[in-house]
Amino acid sequence: MSDDPIAKLKKLRAAFQAKYLAKFLVAKQKFHVWNEARKAKLAARGDVGLKSTSQALLRGVRSQDPVVQRMSILFWFSLLGFLILAGVTTRETLIRWRQRADNQALAALIAEAPDLPILHWAQFDGVEGARKRMMELRNKAKERDVKERTLSLGEFQVEMAPLPGAVPYRGVLQLAQLELTIECDKVETCTFLSTHLIQVKNEITNALTPLDRREVMTSDGKRRVKRSIISRVNKWIGTQNESGQLSEVYIVKLLVS
Repeated sequence: MSDDPIAKLKKLRAAFQAKYLAKFLVAKQKFHVWNEARKAKLAARGDVGLKSTSQALLRGVRSQDPVVQRMSILFWFSLLGFLILAGVTTRETLIRWRQRADNQALAALIAEAPDLPILHWAQFDGVEGARKRMMELRNKAKERDVKERTLSLGEFQVEMAPLPGAVPYRGVLQLAQLELTIECDKVETCTFLSTHLIQVKNEITNALTPLDRREVMTSDGKRRVKRSIISRVNKWIGTQNESGQLSEVYIVKLLVS
């Protein structure tokens, strides 16, 4: 019976429990007594906040009682481990969120400009770098398009209408000198107008003559003059069986005598 292995295991377990379990229970009881005494002391002082609890745990690290000291050290190490784990987890979560946002932004950029090497740019410059490159190319293309759709018409000398009540001098003309640049709705329209500059200038001169001094000296007046030019030229373009239109007129220079 003494050679039975099961009996030996039971005997060893009983010896282990008798030796170590009893010590653990004693240590647990001591910590419980110490903790209750601490709570009673704090309650008597009316100080039961988090600050006093933390101070008690800090004092426990320097306690003469080994059980209290071990428990306090275990608490602080556990708290440190929790904070490290929380920091690492938060960092990983933020990284995943950033990667997800970058992937969504990258997909939107690729869908917006499928003809551009967005993915290649993003590998070297990141999503924001790819977006910046795309905007730079678009701005350059827009500037190039606007430049191709503008046409300088040179200078115009237009007779001005006399001011009310003013006595005109014989042989002296009241003239205004303007330099105009026009913007078309498409490149083909500018190409057509550039081949018919004489007719275009004649229409503009007819729209300006006679020019009211008070009109060109105010912002509202200048806008009315521009609308008059656009309306006149667009009407002429329509008579030439062309589909294009004049979209804007820029007064580059204005001199009034």
